[in-house]
Amino acid sequence: MRVILIGSTGILGSEILKACAAINIEVTSLGRQNNQYHLNIEDPSSYHILNTLEPGPDCAVINCAAVTNVDVCERPSPAISNAMLFWIRYMSNTCKFTGSRLVHISSDYVFGGTRQDIPYNISDPHCPVNKYGELKSAAEEIIITSGAEYQIYRTAANFSICSKSDKDFAYRALLAL
Repeated sequence: MRVILIGSTGILGSEILKACAAINIEVTSLGRQNNQYHLNIEDPSSYHILNTLEPGPDCAVINCAAVTNVDVCERPSPAISNAMLFWIRYMSNTCKFTGSRLVHISSDYVFGGTRQDIPYNISDPHCPVNKYGELKSAAEEIIITSGAEYQIYRTAANFSICSKSDKDFAYRALLAL
């Protein structure tokens, strides 16, 4: 098994990169900075790099790249939303046509957040209450209907024990104490 890790310098991507190294999984990392290969999901001219890495049935494409700042997503920015959804469509189609498995990290923001008695089920209908949730929900729908083999993981928040990034909610919470 080989992994193409997209967004490997982010909070979650860097942890997945470490976990793969610990169990000797071959990883090719893509991202905006300090990676083996440059990929910026806001720049469609960089998408071709995924195809040059020749993903195939022996490959999992793990997508950790996304616009993760909820506040930024709440501001009207069709350019960012369109770029992210265009990337999801491109990546899903690449995985479908190469036989790669797509592993996509999403968010529990696809749900309304009103259920307090029991956790949401994977099959519960989406009911996002903000633009961020709408964007994550739209991305999931593209993947589900793409025909690619996929897994979607929804997280409430991502953090790292070693992060000192203002993108890390746990780090920001500790600083606020």
